[in-house]
Amino acid sequence: MEEIYIDQRHRRILELINPNKKQKILVIGTGFYPKIEHMLFYEYWCKNIISGDIDRKNTENGKKVLPKLSFIYLDAQKKFPFKNESFDRVILTEVLEHLPNEQIALSEIIRVLKRKGSLIMTVPRRRIFGVLSPVTLFSHRREYDKERISRVLVNSGYFGKRISTGGSYLDLVSLWIHLIYKW
Repeated sequence: MEEIYIDQRHRRILELINPNKKQKILVIGTGFYPKIEHMLFYEYWCKNIISGDIDRKNTENGKKVLPKLSFIYLDAQKKFPFKNESFDRVILTEVLEHLPNEQIALSEIIRVLKRKGSLIMTVPRRRIFGVLSPVTLFSHRREYDKERISRVLVNSGYFGKRISTGGSYLDLVSLWIHLIYKW
């Protein structure tokens, strides 16, 4: 197996959900490489994982990389193909800010999440210097502060225990350095 890059954010996400191999986990937004899924499978021995993405190239790549897991086409703006209260954990990282209607996705997540289940979600933090971010300028529909994400979650019917914020202007500098180096 080739070595992959896992950042500290992914480690923190997994620490928060404290997964075990008996839990049923839904990951929304597989992305180009299924990092979270990889860690869940190889480090936590979780095998009951479904990962969905709107880009079929991402799900096909996930199937090649982790053939023992389930990768499906999933449009977060439509009804999910799962029964109510199907999942112990739902992971939604860096997806909500791209969606035209965040309430549709969150309502579906809440529907498929078990009553005592956990939602782990990351969204870009609204910052004063956010307008300087190339990702914000060209890709995100919105960014969030703690009050906005709390309001969006409550309006969707989710009443979580904890909302943490992170990030700093150094993240923005790091992003620009990465993009310049890449190109």
